[in-house]
Amino acid sequence: MVTRSSIIQQVLGESRREGVFPLGAAVPSVDYLPVRALHQQLAKVTRFQSPRAFSYMFSPGFEPLRRQVAIRMRDAGVVVDPSEVVITHGCVDALQMSLRVLTQPGDLIAAESPSYYGLLQLADLLGLKVIEIPSDPSTGMSLEALQLAANQWSIKALVLTTRLGNPLGGTMPEERQKQLLRLASDFDIQVVEDDIYGELMFELGRTKALKAYDRLTG
Repeated sequence: MVTRSSIIQQVLGESRREGVFPLGAAVPSVDYLPVRALHQQLAKVTRFQSPRAFSYMFSPGFEPLRRQVAIRMRDAGVVVDPSEVVITHGCVDALQMSLRVLTQPGDLIAAESPSYYGLLQLADLLGLKVIEIPSDPSTGMSLEALQLAANQWSIKALVLTTRLGNPLGGTMPEERQKQLLRLASDFDIQVVEDDIYGELMFELGRTKALKAYDRLTG
């Protein structure tokens, strides 16, 4: 079971203090953001798209936005239909929805170690147990350790980031990504890919998302 939630809350609380730089969160300084351009675009939307901007948008989300997301995913080597895209309130919301579908309270999930603290908080909230699988910045998650764990326990889902993982920042080589998918298939482990930082890669388009190698599901 997750036992470090209190420490995570303490660290997050400290990061909100003035003068503290939050290294535990991928939040850029406002100085690096195109604030003026964002203000202009927001003004256009609120002026010309008021009915949509100020009303509820029900699941699966705004259809033109889902089309654009589907087009954008091609850069990661992933071909999806807009009907397969669901707009969420951010990464953690997407992870929560995925884990609620794939698991039940008391189930065991596997995660990279070190891992994103938000995943641990989410697992605690959902009553899930977590097994740590060592991860390396050059080779990614240890497939040997994952297989060893799968031989001993029933792992319902695996949550990982293969491109620019958090917090190590590494990317799993293509061949190891394919091996991981074969291993997950052999043990009937559902894979949840958190590709939140994939578009920050310098070699965008050359390194694909894990989903691009998935030939087992739609």
